Amino acid sequence: MHLRLIALALLVGILESSAIASVPLYDATSLAKPDQAPFAWGLQGGGATVTGPAAGSVYSVLDSSATVLAQEGWLRLSPVALNNVAGYDVTFDLGIEQESHNSANRAGLSVIILDSDHRGVELSFWANQIWNQNDSPLFTHGEGAAYDTTAAGTGVGGLRHYQVHVSNNAYTFSAEGSTLFGGAIRDYSAFAGSPNPYSTPNFLWVGDDTTEASAKSRFSYFNLTAAVPEPATLTVAFVGLAAFRRRRNLRKH
Repeated sequence: MHLRLIALALLVGILESSAIASVPLYDATSLAKPDQAPFAWGLQGGGATVTGPAAGSVYSVLDSSATVLAQEGWLRLSPVALNNVAGYDVTFDLGIEQESHNSANRAGLSVIILDSDHRGVELSFWANQIWNQNDSPLFTHGEGAAYDTTAAGTGVGGLRHYQVHVSNNAYTFSAEGSTLFGGAIRDYSAFAGSPNPYSTPNFLWVGDDTTEASAKSRFSYFNLTAAVPEPATLTVAFVGLAAFRRRRNLRKH
């Protein structure tokens, strides 16, 4: 997979760093896609079809179902440092129209949330189940729960509303206000690809990142709430940006 991190997307993430408790990073009621102003996500990869929101369908659609080889999605650096001890919450609204996978360890839609220590979760969405990727063995099926991700929900555009709560190095995952599962946050930095998003602090991803699964999914909302928000360090961020621009591949699995 070739994900070229856009300098503008990263720079916006840096400049927005400030002592803000709650930060909405995407709201499809604006009728913009995540990669359009004012949201500044980077749309990376290729092979999928992307459709923006419109009146009557207030969500963006990412469709990689035409070929399992498609890998595409939205990425961003969090504008607020995510502290896994002090705690933070991430809420987002998603819907799965269809999903298929060739491996029990892969999913057509993934949400990656990594904190300031590049630790966190990679949540994998099937039509009938949501689960977290393990870090040992790396990228294998971890804890999860049976859940109908295709049904309507209370989120923006009528999609399912999800929440990840992290504190004291542990997380809980909820859907429509009910806790589904939880466990220890993960460290995926053993991944050997280049560039390595799993070693990137405050990294966020929504999309298809595998050649062994595909999905047609809807995305309408994403919000961060940090208990003790801290500004990102400009020097570290620019060093990370330079490193990413020298590298090409994200992950092949």
